[in-house]
Amino acid sequence: MTSPELMVICIFFSLLHTNTVVAVATHPTAQNQCRASTTNIIVPLVMGTKVNSEVIALVKDLFFLAKIGETAKQVGLKIRFANSAEDLISWVQSKPRLIVLDLNADGIDPVITIKGLREAATSVDLPIVGFAQHEMTTLIDSALQAGCDQVLSRNAFTKHLPRILSGKP
Repeated sequence: MTSPELMVICIFFSLLHTNTVVAVATHPTAQNQCRASTTNIIVPLVMGTKVNSEVIALVKDLFFLAKIGETAKQVGLKIRFANSAEDLISWVQSKPRLIVLDLNADGIDPVITIKGLREAATSVDLPIVGFAQHEMTTLIDSALQAGCDQVLSRNAFTKHLPRILSGKP
């Protein structure tokens, strides 16, 4: 059997289909070989290695701050909220399990933030999930092109938040 550090199991699931596993793959290479498409979230599980239980978020909306914080507590995760894009980018090296980004947050440029996260995370597999108002199609497309793994409407994000944070299909 391959060493635990090299065996990576990637479980992809679609948020569009409740409780449906789309694919399961094993790959004896670095964790960053597994990537998510724009319609799937990747949940990396490294066998024999503890996965970081921290989620980092840049959210300014009080409703979403409370919702994300409470949901993270319910699923047993630590959540750290950044006050600025600079804070968020500087925290990447702590290797969080997920970055959550409110694309409509005041005072940030989400495209520049996502690009900064990708540059800072060259040695870290970093899933980024963004959420925005559904009618902001240009912003959504720009975020995906900048490197956001998935962008959900605010409603879909709230509906699927426990699964997004915990990584359960």
